[in-house]
Amino acid sequence: MRKYFSAVTRKFTPLALLVLALGLSACASGAKPDAMLAPNTAHTTISPNSNLREAVGIGQVSGGRETNPLLMSDVSSSDFAEALRLSLAARTMLAIRDERFRLEASMINLQQPMMGIDMTVTSKARYRLTRLADNAIVFEREITAPFTAAFSSSLLGVERLKLANEGSIRENISQFMAALIAAEAENPAAFGRASRPRTS
Repeated sequence: MRKYFSAVTRKFTPLALLVLALGLSACASGAKPDAMLAPNTAHTTISPNSNLREAVGIGQVSGGRETNPLLMSDVSSSDFAEALRLSLAARTMLAIRDERFRLEASMINLQQPMMGIDMTVTSKARYRLTRLADNAIVFEREITAPFTAAFSSSLLGVERLKLANEGSIRENISQFMAALIAAEAENPAAFGRASRPRTS
């Protein structure tokens, strides 16, 4: 048995042993909401006269898991909800007083690697937007978004996994916002903007 372990140890380079030691000594921490904030792009920016402006409240957000420091980094429902709130607020979509729509979100799956050099996490989430005036569902979409945290991002495996979690949720929220904005642009009447007859 001793010869077996000696043979296995010789196969590891000093750098690999260092990385393994660091990975084993670190504790896992949960994803941070501000690191999951959707980036500001043309696709996640609403028009000045959008009916989504300061109109979206956040309802139930579910499906997340609390992080066990002794296991691996995860994304809790509360942190997912806060990331959504921050993203909506940054795009002036979060309701301040006049909440006309209610957003519900559910994390269906967060596919994570057990270990690896470059770590890829794929999140799948379902979003539903309801118009409060008549409880009509105006938008519903399931979105899948992968993100890879490269080895160069951190020597610590637990930290790379956290970065991959955050990146995947960030991309998921970004795709959701882009899809929602596009849906309103394609069918503004469904979001409360009735068409007006032309006058001569």
